[in-house]
Amino acid sequence: MDTYKLLIADDEPLIRRGISSLDWGKIGITVCAVANNGKEAIDLASLHIPDLVLADIRMPIVNGLDMAERVLAQNKKCKIIFLSGYGDFAYAKRALHMGAFDYILKPASPEEILETCRRATLLIRQETEACQLPSVHMAVLEREAREMREKEPDSEGKINVREINSFIEQHYTENLSLNTLSQTFNFNAVYINRMLKKETGFTFLEILTNKRMSEAVRFLEETNWKLGKIAETVGVPDQRYFSTMFKKYYGCSPKQYRQKMRKENV
Repeated sequence: MDTYKLLIADDEPLIRRGISSLDWGKIGITVCAVANNGKEAIDLASLHIPDLVLADIRMPIVNGLDMAERVLAQNKKCKIIFLSGYGDFAYAKRALHMGAFDYILKPASPEEILETCRRATLLIRQETEACQLPSVHMAVLEREAREMREKEPDSEGKINVREINSFIEQHYTENLSLNTLSQTFNFNAVYINRMLKKETGFTFLEILTNKRMSEAVRFLEETNWKLGKIAETVGVPDQRYFSTMFKKYYGCSPKQYRQKMRKENV
């Protein structure tokens, strides 16, 4: 199991200790640092480069929102999860706008905190696999791509990006990956992703996510299906992960989107 580094930031000692004492190991997370204010969190994030930050919004010196902006400016891959007792939607809206992974209201159960962080690690793993590929194979793939360019200078014209796009459109409900495309079209994964970006302006993961989210919107508008069925139908069987993706993509949850559409159509 991969291990991910978590930084905890909260100005309340009891909460810091309580969160730190959770069984992080069972979900592959290690607490790398604990901060009692936003300024300390920024300094510790620069030192430890965490994969996740679990932070209160209302903290002294530098608040959680400003802290998150500073952390994300240095490490865009970091997943920020806010934990706060303030239910003001304005905080959640700004948090989501800046790219926060999720927003949890206190009091939150240990199970909810662990599950939210677990989902964040799943997203990190998916992004790594889709955009970077395992590092153990990267040197080989780069060499293959270089050799392909040297031996076939016109090879870029031989890959049918439209056909690959069509394949993604037809198979978006499945467990698609760059490796799937590589095996189907007999081009290496790095080359396929590069050509998709060059010809369409979007990477494989962006194309796939856009298709899944647009279909999710259609099902929300045209059916009364439960969110679990919609998530599974568009190829994201984890409903909570689906909701997180949707909220990040459209700025509201699937439930909020459906309610909004129904009000507008009354």
